[in-house]
Amino acid sequence: MNPFVFNTTKSVVFENGAAVRIAALAGGLLGKACLLVTDPGLRKLGLCDPCIDALEKAGHQVTVFDDVETDPSRETLMRAVEAGRSAGATGVIGFGGGSSQDVAKLAALLLGSDEDLDA
Repeated sequence: MNPFVFNTTKSVVFENGAAVRIAALAGGLLGKACLLVTDPGLRKLGLCDPCIDALEKAGHQVTVFDDVETDPSRETLMRAVEAGRSAGATGVIGFGGGSSQDVAKLAALLLGSDEDLDA
C-alpha cells in the first residue's frame, strides 16, 4: 500500500447550542466573509437563523446557499461555489446533514484552491 495523508473538514461540531456559539467556535477560521451551505427545509424552519445571527453579530458577512438536495448534484455544488466566489467567501460552514456537509466540504476545497474536480 502506498502511504498518503488525507485531510478533510477542519472540525465537525455536534452539540446543543453550537449554532449560537459558531463565531466563538469557528470565527477565527472563517475570515470576514463566509458561505453557509444548508438545505431549504432547515432554512424554512429557521434553524439556521441563530447561526447566521451569531456570525453577523461577530462581524462576519454571511452568504446563505440553501439549495442543497438529497444526493446533491454536481450542478448544485458548482452553484454553491459560484455563490461563494461572488460573495468573496473566505470560509465555509456546512449546516445540516450529510448532503449539506458534502457540498460544503467540496465548495471549501474548490474556493480555497485551484483543484480540478475531474483531476
